[in-house]
Amino acid sequence: MTTDTIFGVSSPQSQDTLSKILQFGNRRLVNPASIAKYQLTRSEFQSGKADINSTTRPASQANKRRILSSTSFVSTWHPPEFVIDGIFQKRYLYTLTGPTGTGKTAIAQRLALHVALGWQLDQHAIEQGRVLYFAGENPDDIKTRWKALNEELGLDERAVPVDWIEGAFKLTEREVGDLVREAELAGQRYSLVIVDTVQAYFPGDDSNNNEQMKDYSQTLRRLLSLPGGPAVVALAHPNKKGDQSVPYGGGSLLNDIDANAYLSKKDGRITLAAHSKWRGPPFDPIAFSLTVFDTPKLRDTKQRPIRSVIARVVSAGVHDTTRKLLAALQAQPEATLAQLAEAIGLIEPTKSAATSKVDRALKSLETKGLLRKEGKRWVLTEKGVESFSGEKPFDTKTKGEEDV
Repeated sequence: MTTDTIFGVSSPQSQDTLSKILQFGNRRLVNPASIAKYQLTRSEFQSGKADINSTTRPASQANKRRILSSTSFVSTWHPPEFVIDGIFQKRYLYTLTGPTGTGKTAIAQRLALHVALGWQLDQHAIEQGRVLYFAGENPDDIKTRWKALNEELGLDERAVPVDWIEGAFKLTEREVGDLVREAELAGQRYSLVIVDTVQAYFPGDDSNNNEQMKDYSQTLRRLLSLPGGPAVVALAHPNKKGDQSVPYGGGSLLNDIDANAYLSKKDGRITLAAHSKWRGPPFDPIAFSLTVFDTPKLRDTKQRPIRSVIARVVSAGVHDTTRKLLAALQAQPEATLAQLAEAIGLIEPTKSAATSKVDRALKSLETKGLLRKEGKRWVLTEKGVESFSGEKPFDTKTKGEEDV
C-alpha cells in the first residue's frame, strides 16, 4: 500500500513527512490511531505544508489562563498516595543513583516485583499495582535477571503484572505522548514506572548541558501522566567525580526531580537511602544483598545452568527470624519445609515461595556451620546451639553473596 492510497498524498514533501510519522509510530508499535496526535489535516498533507517538528501551541490552548485563584489551584490536589509506603509516592519523579556494582538493575527489579505482587518490602507495606519497566541498558541481560528472580521465588514471570519497553531510544515528548495513548487504549493503569536508565533514554548530545538535561527531566516528568498517575523511578549513574550519591547530568536533573534515593555499598551489603534532596517523609535505610544465583531451569545453548545476579532484602529482623528457625528445628527436627515456614510465621504469596525461602535459609545456615544434615533431618551444630542461645553473634554474610 502506498502513501497515496492512505491519505491521497501526491507531493514529495508530504510523502516524506508521512513516511517519518509512520516510521516513528512503528518503532514503538503504537496503535495507528495515535498518528492523530499530530492534528495534520488532509489539506496540509496535500499542500506539502505539514511539519511534524512544529511546536506551535494549538489554537485551543492559545488563550489558556495562567493565573489561578487559590480555589482553582488546590482543586487538583491529591493526598499523598504511596506505592511503597513511606518511600515512593504516586505522581512523583525520583532518581535512584548508584555507581557500578551497587545492583541498580537487580534492586529495581526487586522493587518492580514487590509492587506488582503487593509484597511488603522490609517494614514497608505496598499497594499492589501494575508496573511499566523501561529496559534500556542491555535488555537481554535484564530478561535473564528477571527470569532468574522469578525462578528463585517459584513464580511464573508471565503471570506477574509487569509490562516492558525494550531497548534504548531517544525519549521525547512525542514518544511519551504515544506511550500515554497506548496505555489508555490498552486500558492499563500503572502504579510504578522504572526507567533503566536515565542515560539510556537521553535524547540530547551532551548530558552535562543544563538546558538539554532540564528539557529531558521535564519529559521524564510527563511519564507521571500515564494512566494511574504512577511514581516514576529513573535509575541513574552518579557523577564521574565527587559525590557518588548525585545523579550524573548537570545540576538541572537534581534540581528538577522531586527526590533522589541512592545506593551505597559496604561490607557486601547495599543500602538504599534518601539523599538530602528528598521531598517526603524520611525513612530508615533498607539493606539488600546481591546474590549470584545458578538457575536450575534456565540453560545456555550448551545446556549449562545460567548464572545471574539477584537482589534480596536483608530484613531488619533477620537475626530474630534465624533464631525462630533454629528453635523450630530444635523442637521439630523432622519438620517439613511447610511446617517450618508456618512455625516461624513466614508469609509469602504462595506455598512454594515460602518453602523455597525456608530451604535457602537452611542451606545458608548449613554453610555458616550452624546446621548439618543427618539423613533427612537438620541438626543444630555446637555453633548453632551457641548462636541460638545468644552466646555468640550471628555471621550475617551468606555464601554466594559476591561483590558484583
